[in-house]
Amino acid sequence: MRNGVEISRLLHSVPRKMTAPRRAAYEASYCAHTILRARNERPDLIIAISPALGGAVAGAVLARRFQCPLVLHVQDLMAMATSQSGLTGASRTTAITARLEGWAFRSASKVAVISDGFREHVSEYGVPDEDIHLVPNWIRIQASTHERDAARDELRWSKDRILLIHTGNMGFKQDLANVIGAAKLVENPSIEFILIGDGSQRRELERQASGMSNVRFLGVVKDSQYALMLAAADVLLINERSSVREMSVPSKLTSYLAAGRPIVAAVSQLGASRHFLDQTNGVALLVEPGNPRDLAATLEDLVSKEEQLTAMRHASRTYAMGFLDRSVGLGKFGELLRQVLASSTSSGANSSPDS
Repeated sequence: MRNGVEISRLLHSVPRKMTAPRRAAYEASYCAHTILRARNERPDLIIAISPALGGAVAGAVLARRFQCPLVLHVQDLMAMATSQSGLTGASRTTAITARLEGWAFRSASKVAVISDGFREHVSEYGVPDEDIHLVPNWIRIQASTHERDAARDELRWSKDRILLIHTGNMGFKQDLANVIGAAKLVENPSIEFILIGDGSQRRELERQASGMSNVRFLGVVKDSQYALMLAAADVLLINERSSVREMSVPSKLTSYLAAGRPIVAAVSQLGASRHFLDQTNGVALLVEPGNPRDLAATLEDLVSKEEQLTAMRHASRTYAMGFLDRSVGLGKFGELLRQVLASSTSSGANSSPDS
């Protein structure tokens, strides 16, 4: 129980090494277990979040079983994720993923997307535009109140280094070999790259960075420690494989913006991350993905310009307070749920004595 809500945790397959077929097994096991464990009482409303795609499919199946409305909250576009992420065997599973994803989207009463960059592709699945609603993610992790030097004192990190920090998953999608390549090219001896997190490619990245004094790896940390590390950064990094386009917006972006630190993003010009960052009014510098020379040059130039860094820090905080506050996102999501429930009630969908 959490805040009066009962949470059921379900067993499912977790592959040691991620490939497209193994991802399919993970999704299928989660979907099947969700459907089998569902209660018999008819709900007033089902909310499903995608990914996991299995959750979206299970939500659609249960909404049809109980004849109740479904709200689907889309964090990533899974068919595109399959085709663009570089996973082994992706080409064989993309078509199946697209059919399942499209069916789940069309089964929903409303589809909430975290970026307008997703809207066109959700429409292509046959979802009417009026049923697609923008509900941006809000800041989940409370930003640290520490300034840069105070955060480094707390962490016992050097104040003399220029710290460029990347956080989160270290998988195929992130293509962090590009960051290691940039670290090999920077000439400023004060610059240090810190990669925080874990993932399927971490060991390979550590091998690539072996013997490099300006690259450091740290594991997964608690939320409070994570916020402190973001506060200690000079620049925060986002890096994506060049093939990653409309599939997703990194969840860490809200925490990055809340931290009030400049962002350098190596992302596709056609991607959802680029679409999101283009709207943040000077928070980020955008560079070509898969080009370590361009990334290294951009970073070295930026850290030498204190006035630009200051302006970017201010822009980051301003955007976070205005658009990513928890009350803003929850307010939009709550209003969407009220609309769906009101429409369901007025249409008689909740007239069953079991509702």
